[in-house]
Amino acid sequence: MKAFAAVVLLIFSASLTFAQNSAWEYSVDKNAMETNRSTEFAMTYGGNTTLVVRCKTRCEVYLKLKGNIFEDQTSVRVKFNSSTPKRFSVSRGEGSDSLFFTQPIEFLRAVRDNGGYVVIEYSPYEKIPDTDTLRVWNLPPTILARLSGKRLALK
Repeated sequence: MKAFAAVVLLIFSASLTFAQNSAWEYSVDKNAMETNRSTEFAMTYGGNTTLVVRCKTRCEVYLKLKGNIFEDQTSVRVKFNSSTPKRFSVSRGEGSDSLFFTQPIEFLRAVRDNGGYVVIEYSPYEKIPDTDTLRVWNLPPTILARLSGKRLALK
């Protein structure tokens, strides 16, 4: 029983430390119909965009914008810290105001490996390409576990 209490205390203190030192807002949405199913959300905000990670059985990563997206946009350019920009494939969401990364795990691994700040270049509808800077350090531990193929229990 003491070992269990120690583990609970360790997890609680780690989650407090995470919340204080992370650029991400993290939440878990429990499914009212199925108690063993939930959705994890992690969000970080830029000036004109929000980067969202949504995980159920699989993770989706998308960029939510304040305006509409150019219809034919199939990629975004991403620059981590001072690295060379890299292209990531995206598809436009149904509402025309979001871009979904077609290979979300690849993008999340790049976030994990580079951390810090990310600059994302995208094309708003009928405008020249725009950029936004987002803070991406310290991904939530449960999402990091998914990148290594593990699943941590959700609260």
